Amino acid sequence: MSEIKVQWSINDPSVLEIHLQDILWRSVSKSLFSSMLRGISLEISEGEFKRIFSENEQKIALNYTLQLLSKRSLFISELKLKLQSKGFSSKAIDAAISYSQKIGALSEDRKLKYLVEKAAEKGKGEMFIRAMLRKYQIEESKIDECFAELSLDPKVAIGKLLEKKLKKYSMKDTLQKKKMIHFLQRRGFQLDDIFSVISEK
Repeated sequence: MSEIKVQWSINDPSVLEIHLQDILWRSVSKSLFSSMLRGISLEISEGEFKRIFSENEQKIALNYTLQLLSKRSLFISELKLKLQSKGFSSKAIDAAISYSQKIGALSEDRKLKYLVEKAAEKGKGEMFIRAMLRKYQIEESKIDECFAELSLDPKVAIGKLLEKKLKKYSMKDTLQKKKMIHFLQRRGFQLDDIFSVISEK
C-alpha cells in the first residue's frame, strides 16, 4: 500500500493537491475533482489509484469541455489553456478535444469564420485580422481558405470607412489625406487598395 494524501493548496484554496508518498503528484481544480476524489478510497495501492483517477479524469474533462463549448465557440488553443488551468493531463485533454471534434461540438472553422466576419464588419482589413488570429495558433492555410470562402472586398470596406472620415477630413488637404491613408493602413488595408479607392473620391 502507498500513502495517498489529498489536501487544499496553501497558495490557492480552489486547488487540490494530490500527494503520493509525500511527493506532489497532481494539482487539480477543487470544484471539478473534489466529488470524484471523495469517492476513491485512499487505502488502495498507488497504481490502482492512478488507474481509477485517470478513468474518471477523462470523463470530467469531457463533461467540462462540452460545458464550455455550449456557452461559446473556442479554438483548440483556447480550449487547451482552459483545461490545463484546471489541472487536466495531456491525455485527458486530447481525448476530450478529439471527441468534441468528432461530434461537431468543436469547430475551428466556424469560430474562425465568425471572428473574421466580425472584424470585417468593424472595418478591419485583412492584414490586421491575420495578425489578430496569430495568437490562436491557427494554420495559415485555414485562414487562407476562410478569406477565400468569405470573398471580402477590401475596397468596399475602405469606401465605407472613408465616407465616415470625409465628414471631418477633406481629400483636398494633403495633410488630412495622409492622415486618412495612415488610418486605413493601421486598420490593416493594403496601400494598393487604399489608393485605388481614394483615387475615385
